[in-house]
Amino acid sequence: ALGRVRPRLLVTQHGCDPHWSDPLATMELGTGSFLFAAELSKRLAAEHCDGRWLATGGGGYRPYTVLPRAWTIVWAVMSGRAVPEHTDPGWRQRWQELAGEEMPERFIDPPRETAAQDRAETENRRSLDDLRRVQGW
Repeated sequence: ALGRVRPRLLVTQHGCDPHWSDPLATMELGTGSFLFAAELSKRLAAEHCDGRWLATGGGGYRPYTVLPRAWTIVWAVMSGRAVPEHTDPGWRQRWQELAGEEMPERFIDPPRETAAQDRAETENRRSLDDLRRVQGW
């Protein structure tokens, strides 16, 4: 679809609402999904926009445990750097009290298997199929 539009700039929004710990959303995604989205965005920008890519952050209700990791992942991908395996122990210690939940030791969440995840995956597939029909993919 991007080949037909021929954009000169890819603008993406990397909100954190889809994270499994978000109290409002039910998408059940982990930070590995954010990595996938950033890598896909970078690849699409390279293929269709001569690498021009503007990424914005936004959304999410876990300002201590999710947002910093998610946006670091996007920044690392944009700048061609490796995503760190572990979060900084000093960072975890500094923000632990305010977080109200355990600070994550890893940037990429371990895989989770839940009934809600199965429902979310089914709904996500349905939404993607609908989008493909609308776009003529």
